[in-house]
Amino acid sequence: MVPLAVVRAQSHIIQIAAVGPDSSYSTYVKPGISIGARATAVTGISLNRDLLWHHGRVVEGLPIRGALKGFFDFLGPGQVLLVGHNSKSFDSRVLITAATNTGMIDDLKRRTLGFLDTLPLFRKLFPRRKSHTLGNLHKSLIGGKFAAHNALEDTLALQRLVEKVSPDPETMANYTFDVEYVEAALAYLYMRKENMETLYPIENVNVKRNMLEKIAASGLKMEHLQAAYRSDRENGIRELFAQPLADGKARVTKQISRLEPRPAGPDKSTQTFKEQIEISECIIAKILDFS
Repeated sequence: MVPLAVVRAQSHIIQIAAVGPDSSYSTYVKPGISIGARATAVTGISLNRDLLWHHGRVVEGLPIRGALKGFFDFLGPGQVLLVGHNSKSFDSRVLITAATNTGMIDDLKRRTLGFLDTLPLFRKLFPRRKSHTLGNLHKSLIGGKFAAHNALEDTLALQRLVEKVSPDPETMANYTFDVEYVEAALAYLYMRKENMETLYPIENVNVKRNMLEKIAASGLKMEHLQAAYRSDRENGIRELFAQPLADGKARVTKQISRLEPRPAGPDKSTQTFKEQIEISECIIAKILDFS
């Protein structure tokens, strides 16, 4: 197994590292955008006048394509399992996005069996622990500290933990996933984000943000709401939201009530709880009725 850790600067890789049984790979990466203050505070890496700095010293950085080529060369011609802590939500997505953007996704697929996320794995193995961060796990199971948020140090720490715990293959299999799974997850997130951008006009009109996110996640954009309303002003949106899915659940919700708009004055404290429900069909109708 080859543990993987990547450190992100606004969704761009700024350091990538991997360790195997007898060797390691590590490089800094010059991102295509500036490194945010928050990322610098966490990693100690900054970009100033086209120079990459790490904790006050200049370090050499490769363009992302060169860094990925070195990483793939390190993995070798066979297929390996990439192990990361919280890799399902972070490492795998950043790596696959970078590989896709550089036209190297096929290289990644040829060299990997998939990913193993050790965060849910360790939560399963140590359910009574209050914290499952890499640092806390390493401190209690291995002893001592390490330079957290440095990609190479993170991968070495994770390697020590996996070797110490030595989980059985059947248990590990429950927390593995392939590249195609991550690609589908990224496509879904992009779709939801794109849909959300069309729904902003109704964000502050008695429609809670979590309901907007639910609408966007269902695949609906503003144009779909407009079409449904114009086809049937009485029940169009209601029927669209209540469309049954394969599992029998509603596409968005079946609970849509008809209300009057919120009071126009500055004092809205007299609103009842019912007036604060997630969807007001009456108000949506006012937003969508452009004709």
